[in-house]
Amino acid sequence: CISLLSRYIFNTTSIIPLPAMMGSKTIYSSGVLLATIGWTISIVVLAILQKTSWGIHIRITGRDPEVLEDRGLNPHHYKHASWSIAAALATIAGCIYVFNLSAFVPNISSGRGWVALTAVFVGRKKGWGTILVLLVFAITDYIATAIQGIATVHIPPTIFLSVPYIAALILFVFQPKKSTRMY
Repeated sequence: CISLLSRYIFNTTSIIPLPAMMGSKTIYSSGVLLATIGWTISIVVLAILQKTSWGIHIRITGRDPEVLEDRGLNPHHYKHASWSIAAALATIAGCIYVFNLSAFVPNISSGRGWVALTAVFVGRKKGWGTILVLLVFAITDYIATAIQGIATVHIPPTIFLSVPYIAALILFVFQPKKSTRMY
């Protein structure tokens, strides 16, 4: 859909420089500002999901929707709300990528869903655990990107692009197993 709109609006299906979309450079191109906004939104959403009755209802919808039905609540309402919130946050994340690069690139976030899913499972489906794992991935991605800019390093850039995925795989494979005690 985006490629189709890109073809009709900007007459291309490839990279679109941000000034072509925005008309000029904006404050949104500041990586620190966008990262701060992203982390703030993440922590606020986590707090809402853990500390409010609405957030608990969202979490129950995924595990046991019959509990909500027994209380006279519609689990489909909460399921649609959670998908809408996820879509909005994914849109914001995509915008952060676009603004950081100052260009729209087709498939800019490809593979990031796998990293996010790995973070959820390595973080044991706990909010703070997932945020901690994502922080490790973000630092790994930053280091890999920074190393690409060093002129003395003669390693193909595609190797550095794979570093966050390799880190995700290593964390997933070597995550500590849950202890299963028999009583």
